[in-house]
Amino acid sequence: MKDIVRKYFSQDTLNHIFDSKIVKNKSKGIDKKTYKFYTEKSCKQELISTIESKIVNEKYHFSPYLELLKIKRRNTPPRVLSIPTVRDKIVLQILKNYLHDVFPEVINKEQPNSYIRKIKNFIRHHKNNKIYCLRTDINQFYDTISRSKLKKAVKIKSKNRYINKFLFLSIENPTVPHDYKRNNISQYKLKKGIPQGLPISNILAQIYLQNLDTSINGIIDENTLYLRYVDDILILSTKNCSDYLNRIKTELKELGLKLNSDKTFVGELSESIFYLGYLIKDTSISVSKQTIENQVNKIAGKVTWFKKGIENTNFMPARYKNNPKEFSEQFIKEVNEIITGSKNENKNYGWLFYYIEIDDVSALYKLDNIIRKMIQNIPFFQGKIPHQLKSFVKAYNEIKYKPETSEYINDYTKYKTMEQKKELLKEFSQLEEQKDHSNEEIDSLFEEFKNNRLNFLKENIVY
Repeated sequence: MKDIVRKYFSQDTLNHIFDSKIVKNKSKGIDKKTYKFYTEKSCKQELISTIESKIVNEKYHFSPYLELLKIKRRNTPPRVLSIPTVRDKIVLQILKNYLHDVFPEVINKEQPNSYIRKIKNFIRHHKNNKIYCLRTDINQFYDTISRSKLKKAVKIKSKNRYINKFLFLSIENPTVPHDYKRNNISQYKLKKGIPQGLPISNILAQIYLQNLDTSINGIIDENTLYLRYVDDILILSTKNCSDYLNRIKTELKELGLKLNSDKTFVGELSESIFYLGYLIKDTSISVSKQTIENQVNKIAGKVTWFKKGIENTNFMPARYKNNPKEFSEQFIKEVNEIITGSKNENKNYGWLFYYIEIDDVSALYKLDNIIRKMIQNIPFFQGKIPHQLKSFVKAYNEIKYKPETSEYINDYTKYKTMEQKKELLKEFSQLEEQKDHSNEEIDSLFEEFKNNRLNFLKENIVY
């Protein structure tokens, strides 16, 4: 059994996880350290050796996770995320890899918009039939998972007691606020639920709900579509969905879970429903008013930043202090990336890529009009719209109809040479003007800058 532990926690594997995963994650755990602490102080290898030794000798302990409150929208309680230390992130990433190897059948690699494509195809295929709908979600899903039931489900296939030990310790590890006192740690230890935001959170949720999926898939036919994305459930059918609702309730009761009655809808699809941020009707798929507002607010934040810099050069990036025109061009580039999103290594990032399955583009015209007026009203532009400003509508058409050939969308993969990377970093004030930077420094700064931008675009999607 320890051979498997040594395989997963070898120094080569630990180093690979650090270099490929940890350097892309800027979040700080309870010790306030990022990956830079270990690279700049040249103590990365010491960290790797310590992890390997403590895991193999069963002496590894997790530090408390740091609490991060994430507000989804107004008038809703914040979501509590758990942020591990760098050391724990490495261990948790390996535990995730192990679970993926043991439970390949529950891994969900589909993006949310692929679910929307399935919905569109179902509606198109059954356009001559009345379509019924069940839309619901699980009430406080992560917080109410039974740990004993989850452990039992994991042990069905995971037979390595050493890895199970660390896996279960990671689930039971408390999440604390930054100002917690060590002698009060017991008040943060919970008896049920699993922490959200960990590398293992999603796969554990999938393992926990696999019996629900098996049960529902066992009773549907070709005239019924069952979709579940984490705790969001949707069923479309040519027959009434009440029986499906009862079956779901029964299965969830076995798991100690309940549906959210306020978000449960059973009826005809002629009434619009909200699923994964999309507004779905029997004739069209669009985005909600709230989703549009969220996107406008992101760009409004950039507008405020620009106006503040123009009005007071103390708030303007140093390289633009004597050149407000260049500052304005940089501002437009920032706005453009929010509008179009970006690509990197054949992956897509951003709001528009997420909502590319809409077929009612009136929301995009509305967004273009709002953003143009917002920028026109900035005194610096004197009522004119900068010609470099991009458009939601054009970006949508480029992504939809010219996904491989379009140059309208920024692609970080095109920055290959040191000169290209250096120029981009200069544009965004990421290089010290008076300092000579080595190629290694430029590479590192470019990767950090790129990852920060892509993370911002990922966080830009709120529904």
